[in-house]
Amino acid sequence: MQQIEELVRQGVSQAEIGRLTGFDRKTIRKYLQQPDPTPCYGPRQPRPSKLDCFKPYVEERLEAGVWNAVVLLRELRERGYRGGYTILKDYLQPLREAARTVAVRRFETPAGKQAQVDWGHLGEIAAHGKARKLWGFVFTLGHSRAMMAGAAPDQKLPTLLRMHEEAFRQLGGVPREILYDRMKTVVEGTDERGETRWNQTFQDFARYWGFTPRLCKPYRAQTKGKVESGVKYVRRNFLCGRTATSLADLDQQLRGWVWETSNRRTHGTTHKAVFESWKSEQAKLQPLENRPPLSACR
Repeated sequence: MQQIEELVRQGVSQAEIGRLTGFDRKTIRKYLQQPDPTPCYGPRQPRPSKLDCFKPYVEERLEAGVWNAVVLLRELRERGYRGGYTILKDYLQPLREAARTVAVRRFETPAGKQAQVDWGHLGEIAAHGKARKLWGFVFTLGHSRAMMAGAAPDQKLPTLLRMHEEAFRQLGGVPREILYDRMKTVVEGTDERGETRWNQTFQDFARYWGFTPRLCKPYRAQTKGKVESGVKYVRRNFLCGRTATSLADLDQQLRGWVWETSNRRTHGTTHKAVFESWKSEQAKLQPLENRPPLSACR
């Protein structure tokens, strides 16, 4: 049929087209009288899936951090899903890819909304003739990038909570959310539904100070990039060539360096003065209201 169209464009008569192609002239005339002789096919409509009516529930569970296909399949079975595992796995695959793509975008937060917390290894310190690991705690406000940092000989829960309260005091308030990785002092695991089981003491602490703990989502590890960069920043810019007579001396030097150097710089990503951004962000933080440390209330 494309040959007929080409011959017509060249001005060849129908009789001559019939002789050249072997088609009867009536057939040629009928073909040329069609309003659109070239077939046009639209996109094929997707076939209905047994998963379709369950997709809103799956999306809700993904938002809650449950990405395990086996766990999701079990929950869907309880809700009447009769499809197979492969359908669910194929549905999740592009969503995982999309999550990885979103993860590389710079994660920004409004003033006062979120902080991020992490521990970083700072080396070793001699105590009573023995070498002990030394840890650095870093608490970074997501908007201004103002940080609080402290040195400690362990990462135990009482130390973690004490560091939080010191960060609240130094930074002048409490953010509405704090983001964590799956540190053992914060998360005990997941329940049979795949939801986070928080450490009860830590959860009580969060309620007392009025913030919501959140975990770095699967496939989105970059959302904690600010804090992990903060840990590297402390190692490279504070520790290099540093000497101290004791842990207390090192901790005092670290805190002085944070406020005299780190929080006074122009941030390399935001290109804004950290200290000036922090002063503006303070008004958005939840006030401390002279609350004592939680340990003093027990």
